[in-house]
Amino acid sequence: LRIDAELKQVAPNLTFMYDPSVTPDELLHVATGNICECSKPHIANYPLHANTYDEKGFGIVSCYNSLPLAGGANTLVRMNLKQVALQAQSQKDFLTKVLPHYCSLMYELIEARSTFLHQQSHFFDSFLVKEQLIEESRFAPMFGIYGMAEAVSILLEKDKITASYGHDDLANQLGYQISATLDKIVKTTPVTYGYNGRALLHAQGGISLDLDVTPGVRIPYGTEPDPVSHIQALAEHHQYYPSGISDIITIDETVKSNPEAMYQLCKGALSLGMREFTANVDSNDLIRVTGYMIKLSDIAQFKEHGSRTNTT
Repeated sequence: LRIDAELKQVAPNLTFMYDPSVTPDELLHVATGNICECSKPHIANYPLHANTYDEKGFGIVSCYNSLPLAGGANTLVRMNLKQVALQAQSQKDFLTKVLPHYCSLMYELIEARSTFLHQQSHFFDSFLVKEQLIEESRFAPMFGIYGMAEAVSILLEKDKITASYGHDDLANQLGYQISATLDKIVKTTPVTYGYNGRALLHAQGGISLDLDVTPGVRIPYGTEPDPVSHIQALAEHHQYYPSGISDIITIDETVKSNPEAMYQLCKGALSLGMREFTANVDSNDLIRVTGYMIKLSDIAQFKEHGSRTNTT
């Protein structure tokens, strides 16, 4: 960790597993001090993740996605909640009719993709299974969603309610209700190839094709409240997304002169039930986009000269 803080490299990206009953405070101080310097590592709430899975355990993939150990994701499907909200007449119509309809379409896609992988692709005939490195039964579909912020705004507007996602309790409560509804659907809908016969709900970090829509359940960039309010607004969502949810807390550069504040923010976030704590510090060259690290100076250089490095 100390070397990583000094080198400030885009790779490797890192996740630190934090367990309050095991991890010494001084080690967490090192990890949160690193975030002040280089926006790394993600800090995972180990007990919360461990309680989601069986005794065989889990792994953290792409720095914040949690999946069964010796297994993984057999597909990731993504629902744009903004587009779903546009089809609804009201909050009630969205929650009782439109959202369940689009969830059923998601399950058609999950079944088609996972059936191909498990039955036709021969992936599970490979040496990985024969040598017991992976187990077919420990693979699950990731039921991904994004655009929560826009969905909430659209639905409030349809019901002629003025409230802002991430700032007003009314808007935040609607967001939690949507997450809880998705959670219930995913936990009660069987899939042929899943973890204990189910998909895993996932707040999706976003891809380059996503225009005018916010990743996962995040507060839109540039509209974030202060860090404490930011954490309080989003923490309740985290219980519903076992296969990964990433919220990037934006913090003023003054935290560098008070690294204890980053430590306290992290401890508070994890105690409120966040699955993982992730932060960008305003003045840092190295920042996080979706789950990956980039250097702002590299982007400036790329615009001028192009690039010869690729860490994909």
